[in-house]
Amino acid sequence: MQAGIVNGYGDNTFKPDRTITRAEMAVMMANALKVSSDAQAGISGNTSVKPSFTDASQTPSWAQEALDTAVQAKIVSGYTDHTVRAGSETTRAEAATMIYNLLLAMYV
Repeated sequence: MQAGIVNGYGDNTFKPDRTITRAEMAVMMANALKVSSDAQAGISGNTSVKPSFTDASQTPSWAQEALDTAVQAKIVSGYTDHTVRAGSETTRAEAATMIYNLLLAMYV
């Protein structure tokens, strides 16, 4: 938690056994991306292009910027129906893909 990648909830709890939504995972991925200045510099020029999802209005406001960053960095992608499903639980496959894509963004 020292690096600020994972934070707790507003009620000062951490809830380690709770499932993670795609929005929460996107926030963690964007926070991890900030650790790497090289990766952050690689997407900084592309911030004017905002991803467009048909369910974008359902993304929590606290996750919107991080989700945009994670999409621009190609860490998070939407579904074929043009949704991002920010409130859905992250599957193991999605989490593994996001971590893999984060590593690509940071080191390739």
